[in-house]
Amino acid sequence: MYTQIMLSRGRQPNSPRGDGHCGIHPVNRIEEGRGNTGFVTSGIAYQYVKEAFPEAPVLKLGMSWPIPLDLVKRFASTVSRLVVVEELDPFIDNELRARFRVTGRDLLPRRGELSPRGSGRP
Repeated sequence: MYTQIMLSRGRQPNSPRGDGHCGIHPVNRIEEGRGNTGFVTSGIAYQYVKEAFPEAPVLKLGMSWPIPLDLVKRFASTVSRLVVVEELDPFIDNELRARFRVTGRDLLPRRGELSPRGSGRP
């Protein structure tokens, strides 16, 4: 069964202003760090990134639909490279590739453990 999520003032998530609301939601946050590579992630993949790259800047998406494009733009302006890390299907990766220059599925292994040694630490 498909359920549409209603945002404030009755806006649909796919409305022109829907992603703006998502971008200011407190579950989506930028965590500053050291380095020029920033990681965009959500769910359990966030923990993998923090374990493998504890000092790196991270954009944690607690609510990934709709993609908070304004927040991603702000985060992208602080780093020289964006790496998307997610489990299973590349949903966030696909959405961001349409708008930003990102790496992720072409850099990180699809199977096995995420580690600095196994991923070509940025």
